Amino acid sequence: MVDKKSTQEFHKRWRNAKKSYECTQGAQVLTAPLKIRKDLDYTNVPYVIRFQDRIRVTPTGIHRPKILVAIGSNGMMYKQLVKLDDLKGDAVMEQAFEVVNSMLNREPRTRQRQLHIRTYRVVPLSSQTGVIQWVNNTEPLGHWLYLKRDNGHARYKSKDEWTFADCNRKMKSVAGRSRQERLEAYLDVTNHFKPVFRHYFLERYPDPSEWFRRRVAYTRSVASNSIVGHILGIGDRHSLNVLIDSRSAEVLHIDFGIVFEHGFDLPTPEQVPFRLTRDIVDGMGCTGCEGVFRRCCEETIRVLRGHVQTETILTILEVFIADPLYRWTQTKPELLRRQERNAKKSEQDEESGTDEEMDDNLVVDDDVTSWKRDASHVLTRVRQKLQGQEEPNGEALGVAGQVSRLLNEARDKEKLSLMFHGWAAWV
Repeated sequence: MVDKKSTQEFHKRWRNAKKSYECTQGAQVLTAPLKIRKDLDYTNVPYVIRFQDRIRVTPTGIHRPKILVAIGSNGMMYKQLVKLDDLKGDAVMEQAFEVVNSMLNREPRTRQRQLHIRTYRVVPLSSQTGVIQWVNNTEPLGHWLYLKRDNGHARYKSKDEWTFADCNRKMKSVAGRSRQERLEAYLDVTNHFKPVFRHYFLERYPDPSEWFRRRVAYTRSVASNSIVGHILGIGDRHSLNVLIDSRSAEVLHIDFGIVFEHGFDLPTPEQVPFRLTRDIVDGMGCTGCEGVFRRCCEETIRVLRGHVQTETILTILEVFIADPLYRWTQTKPELLRRQERNAKKSEQDEESGTDEEMDDNLVVDDDVTSWKRDASHVLTRVRQKLQGQEEPNGEALGVAGQVSRLLNEARDKEKLSLMFHGWAAWV
């Protein structure tokens, strides 16, 4: 017979030991990498010792995100971005990217080319708050190209070339006009604004062998991000939502507020499958979209079009879309505000020359009924693209044919001229 007093004493001691352990260990560092272990041993997971006394408030963004640094038990410092926003969509996209990475790593041809998607930790804390891992040594492409005071286009442009602000005003002046007028304006802008992103690699990597490796890494990462982004219908890929790592030259995409081809519902609908503008291509070298880039696109989409991979991707998306606690669609007024805010911030920062991080997310109220809208259509479109159908009722294309079509659409001058001027299609 168990002594009741002894049992109570045991539970009391256990509660005290647990409380002491929790006080000693503190909270886990939310943005620290955490791999699932079969032995369930997570004793070496870093926990927060303390936070640095000072925090930084970003000068841009609708809610002024806070940047803080946590000191971990392993002695490392973890820089984090705390945002007042619903980050569940970003977290699910990062999970989808990790699944895609495992698929690419299993296939010999994609593993040999080191094709993968750069990911970062996103931890939603509630429906309106979350923590994002700060990725060090990165900067948005737009900062180097045209936002910083000593930006690339300012340093490498000829005397008769226009500034970014001039190009932006030109394209903004023809917004809402005929397709022909917008195309003529776009061609005029591109004639007076030449791509310069190749100089980024010459500046950062003066050693020839290093320059070659980093340029190839950049090309491969653009290819894998472009194909996966197209399959998932990720929009709003302006130059401030694409970061580049100065150490590896790989690109990193942020801000997944517009997904599942919702960019078609914008007041100024998106026209291209992914961002493949002139400066993006300029960084790939003399072969441009041919050679390494095209082959990596084909290998990526070939892996994703496998039967098992297709069903895995669709299963993840179905769970995400069918979640009644997350609203993955936005109303047209919300989308309009988003486009206008992005354009306004680009214009203001170009004039001020700031190089601060951008925050383009939009906080929306939860609506438990809106999650049902267009869910089946979204899954159908993803499945069709994974089968080679770029049009809802179109013919299924082979891998090479599908890639050729996507590359042609992404570089189509008429389509680029119809993009929202804040997207900066001429950059």
